[in-house]
Amino acid sequence: MMKTENHPRIVSTAIVVAASCLVFLAPNPSAAQPAGSERLTEEDVKRGFETTDVNHDGKIDPSEAEKNEGLRGAGRFAKCDLDGNGTLDLDEYREETTVSSLRASRSVDPLVISKVEESRKADARVFLSDDAFSTLDVDAGGTLTLDEIATKVPTRRKNLEAWVAPAFNAADANRDTKLSKEEFEAFAKAIRDWTKVTAPPPTASPVKSREPEKEKPRGAR
Repeated sequence: MMKTENHPRIVSTAIVVAASCLVFLAPNPSAAQPAGSERLTEEDVKRGFETTDVNHDGKIDPSEAEKNEGLRGAGRFAKCDLDGNGTLDLDEYREETTVSSLRASRSVDPLVISKVEESRKADARVFLSDDAFSTLDVDAGGTLTLDEIATKVPTRRKNLEAWVAPAFNAADANRDTKLSKEEFEAFAKAIRDWTKVTAPPPTASPVKSREPEKEKPRGAR
């Protein structure tokens, strides 16, 4: 028969074991990020890139990415490879690491965010310049189609390409599948939002359909 005085020790041991199991099983939101402080810094980004770049050729290939928990998984590498050239450079790695960290509620140093946003602004400058509308309006028709806009998206920016169509649809207020100069201003605003790392995707407001007028009863004024 078990003595009563041993119960507290057994209970304490069980609590310690259970807690250890919970720590082991619980998902670690920062596990996919470079090792370092709780805040993701530029040093963390560079160290993570250099560690993953095993052959130190300045880029990460798919085989190297498989050794990085944050880059593994079906389609993950292709999503990070913004220019589709089959490797990740430091800018692409920084952007993926920053977005993943923010999604996991990890603090990110403002310097890292500014580097990502400056890179995005550079790639989106064709849509943000003062003469953007006239530059994009190649047929001088006074309106812009989605095709005219899409051809100007830099090839290195798959995530901007995915943003353009929703931004276009959101700006197309009268749903005529083209943007006037006034509507283009709303489109450009959506693109400026895209340059901010934390921006939500654009959504188009539903078109309000006019209700048919009810027929008045005969004799009614």
